[in-house]
Amino acid sequence: MDSKEFLDWANKLTENAQAGVRKEIAEHKQHGLDIFYMEGEIPIMEKSDGTKYEYKMVNDQPVIIREIKS
Repeated sequence: MDSKEFLDWANKLTENAQAGVRKEIAEHKQHGLDIFYMEGEIPIMEKSDGTKYEYKMVNDQPVIIREIKS
């Protein structure tokens, strides 16, 4: 495999992985479950309706600090 073939393969692998993550997130939201991730240094909890909140964990439970406006 030459470098162009390898780069093409790596790009396709990345595309497939990103598509898989988007699909899993959509399915998670369809079930009304929250999505947790980081935006830079800020922990984000995204509701199934798309609203986003900064949160912190207190006694193993997420506590909303503020809404993040898009």
